[in-house]
Formats: sequence, C-alpha cells, structure tokens
Amino acid sequence: MKQVNISVPVLNQVIYTNQNVEFAVKDSETEIYEKIHRIEQFTYHFRKIKKSHLQRYLSQAQIEFIYQTIADRCVTPFWKDHLLGLGIDRIELIKGFMCYDCNTIAPHVYGGWRCTTCSKKVNDMLYQNVIDCFLLNSATLNVAEIKAFLNLTNSRQVLSYMNKLGIKSEVAGRERVFISPIHSRNN
Repeated sequence: MKQVNISVPVLNQVIYTNQNVEFAVKDSETEIYEKIHRIEQFTYHFRKIKKSHLQRYLSQAQIEFIYQTIADRCVTPFWKDHLLGLGIDRIELIKGFMCYDCNTIAPHVYGGWRCTTCSKKVNDMLYQNVIDCFLLNSATLNVAEIKAFLNLTNSRQVLSYMNKLGIKSEVAGRERVFISPIHSRNN
C-alpha cells in the first residue's frame, strides 16, 4: 500500500472461539481487552467499527488497482495451458455451448440456447462458457477462436454476446481481440 501511496486504517482485533481461553493482561495494557472478542460478539464490534469509519478511504479505481496488483502477484504464470499438462490436444475438445445441468452440448436456437437433453434454456450459462473458453485456450482470444469454441454460426453473434457480457476488447491489426476478465491485468 505504501508503494502506491494509499493509506487505509488497519485495526488489530483478536477473535476467539474457544470458551476455555483465558487472557492475562498487565494493568498497564488494559486497552488490549477492547480488542479481544468472542466470536458471538464479533458482529456487534464489527458494526461499531464500521460506524466509526464512515469515511470512504479508497476510490473504486484504487480498489480495482489493489485487486489487480494482488491478483498479479498470485497468478503465476499469468495464463497456464492446462490441456498440455493433461495431455489433451485442442482438437479433442468438444465444441459448442455446454449445458452445465446435464453436461451436454446445447444447440443454438433463436434468442439463445436450449438443451435437447433436459429442455432447459441455458442462456444464463453464457458467461461460464466464455470463461471456460478463455481458461482452455488463452488469456486473449479473437472472434474466430470464440466462434469456433462455442460453435457459433457467424462473427456478429460473437461480437453481440461479448458486448452483452461486457468483455473488454482491443483492436490488434485488423482483428478484435477479447481479454479474459479473470486474467485481465488492467481491469
């Protein structure tokens, strides 16, 4: 936090769950008792602390910066080829829109997808299918790669669905490249 010149309050608290715990504190350190709480008292003290810190310390941009900084440190490597480690070739992947209720491919129908096995309309699973596409392929994908993975009929569908989901993209040369929301370094 100091590196990026952001300061937030840090409060020391001890929460304990064992009823048999006893604390011995010197007379000169009685203020420590105010920081030690049983688990049952935690919500009360948390609300009390929250009321005393109504000021918003971080802007949304700062929160996103911190999130991305922490994510960058934890995601090594940035993107990992999981298929290679499992010995699976990309051509072996079943292409299409997966219904996660019955694990079958749902064909595209007007306005979305409908699973032929369970007859469920699976439009709400669009985001998860797109995330799977990024996880199995790369941290960035072009329209043709997404179209092939989801087995869509045209590029307009890809653009429409990616815009609907709010997936960020950049133009690289003559093609549009979409950036994985879970691998993004610049949210």
